[in-house]
Amino acid sequence: MIAEYNQELKVELVEKEILAVELKTIDIIDNTRQFTESLEAHIVTNETPTKLTSKIFQTANDYIAESLQVTFNGLVESHITKLSDNTFSFGIDIIIGDEILVNYFKD
Repeated sequence: MIAEYNQELKVELVEKEILAVELKTIDIIDNTRQFTESLEAHIVTNETPTKLTSKIFQTANDYIAESLQVTFNGLVESHITKLSDNTFSFGIDIIIGDEILVNYFKD
């Protein structure tokens, strides 16, 4: 009788431990999903900025200056000047057919 009880108790404890591990895994997955969704809400990729002049552009959102990445015809442009929270410039005149895309973290 005691052996059967100990065996049933061990099985019950193992089942509870497995359930606890499964629940913790679900919590981790949910927290990771929420974090990822929150992070994705602050990342902008492949946005075409509004052209204000041949050298000045405006993003749709305020951006964190260090996060701004500008590509000019597919090449990353390294000489960017932040003018305000959502405008920037660089020293190349843009002509018809040139493609400007930006990636950044929203401020």
